[in-house]
Amino acid sequence: MYWSGKTYFDPAPEGWLPGNHDFLNVHQPLALLRDGILDAWIGAYPDVPDQDDPEFASIPLIRHPINLVVGDNHPLLAAGDKLTFEMVSEYPSLALPDGAFPKFEACLKHIGLWNSPSRISRYNRDKWEGRWESELMVGYASIFSIDSYPQPQHFLPLQLPLLVGDNLVIKREYAGHPRLLQLLAKLRERLRPWLEANPELIDPMEGANS
Repeated sequence: MYWSGKTYFDPAPEGWLPGNHDFLNVHQPLALLRDGILDAWIGAYPDVPDQDDPEFASIPLIRHPINLVVGDNHPLLAAGDKLTFEMVSEYPSLALPDGAFPKFEACLKHIGLWNSPSRISRYNRDKWEGRWESELMVGYASIFSIDSYPQPQHFLPLQLPLLVGDNLVIKREYAGHPRLLQLLAKLRERLRPWLEANPELIDPMEGANS
């Protein structure tokens, strides 16, 4: 995903070539993994293969809440702690093509969002964040992605009712490969400063490692 590049691949771990960090769906990277064009994919949880998927191993990296965001002077900022999802649903919010991220899409639709369709299938700053140039647009962001917007954004006091995050996804047959284990260790090492500085972030493997 577009926010994963700066988090995990600056610089790229030794022996690995990063991709373009521009997927805006789950289907294409899985197809590239299946065909052996990609060796690993950092997928956006919850739209990653299940833990018991017979084809792919899906290894948790990070979990965190995700908030709604708006630009300067948005009318919703005046609501303060009285803000509700019903109030938010009165404003446009960006929707990707149907099925691009089906679990995330279902959550937003459940609370009345995902109502301003976009046809883009690859991340492009002008086409993606540029949609928020509208003074009334409502977006969604985490601490990993909020700096991507071209204009200052403000977190609304509403968290979406799900956790999001990253999983390392590979073909199941490679789950124990030494190079994969080295990559996994490096990715977790690069998450450590984020975890230490931001208490809202969750290490999904913390219990498993204790």
